[in-house]
Amino acid sequence: MLDEPTASLDLGHQVLLVNALRRRGREGNGALLVLHDLALAGAACDRLVLLVCGQVLAEGTPAEVLKPDLLARAYGTAVDVVTDPATGQPLVAPRIAR
Repeated sequence: MLDEPTASLDLGHQVLLVNALRRRGREGNGALLVLHDLALAGAACDRLVLLVCGQVLAEGTPAEVLKPDLLARAYGTAVDVVTDPATGQPLVAPRIAR
């Protein structure tokens, strides 16, 4: 169980850590990660659980959980979710007025 394991890591070290955890997963082990970085969660995890005030709002694959309507309910702000054409993974970005 890792709580925000990438919080103070640069992108390169985030990738190293995630790759090491995924390698362990392929060897029959698992990891439970707590992440607020939704793009990283979508890229790193096979399954996600979206919690609001300790209650499960959604559970499933990243594509099932990282949906604009669910994330807006969870975070109280509009977000955009697009599919990365290279990986097929969902990318999440908050809508920020300019």
